[in-house]
Amino acid sequence: MGLPEKDLLVVTFARLVDTKQVDHFIEAAALLRKEAARGTTFVIGGDGPMRPALERLARDKGLGDRFIFTGVIPHEKVVRFLKASDIFVGTNDLTNMSLPPCEAILCGVPVIAYDNSGTSEVVRDGETGLLVPDGDIERLAERLSQLIEDSELRESLSRGAAAFGRSHFVSWDERISREIDALQAISNKNPR
Repeated sequence: MGLPEKDLLVVTFARLVDTKQVDHFIEAAALLRKEAARGTTFVIGGDGPMRPALERLARDKGLGDRFIFTGVIPHEKVVRFLKASDIFVGTNDLTNMSLPPCEAILCGVPVIAYDNSGTSEVVRDGETGLLVPDGDIERLAERLSQLIEDSELRESLSRGAAAFGRSHFVSWDERISREIDALQAISNKNPR
């Protein structure tokens, strides 16, 4: 997939717009301890109007060679991409319980995310990933350094994420079936 094989891969997927706060991911990477930054590649999957500014920010922070901007990742390649990744970072300002962090957890990739809205329902601190106070870039960098440097913690969170995903998430087909059943039940209660 064109990703470095020996480096630790820290990824995020998002539409590159203000509310996703992907700039926080870049700012946190710039604050990493030297030991953590060495041998780490950062990947931003997605596209949008903020992409040129984000690429410029990575260069301005001296990280232009450490960041890969993939553009949109076709849905059929997301699982393969996540399975090649080591850490997922969620910086959305509304919630990090969106599809990409859930997909990462299902693939056994630990998630570091801002703790906002319903995020803690899936990113369980110390079980499926690590939570950071909303908007705290310094703490995001600290937790990211910790997870990059501690392979045992990363492996433990990876196992926890995979187990949580298997026990809490359902396939698309099952989800659609449940939604149809719910709609039919509502419809049967309110006949016209």
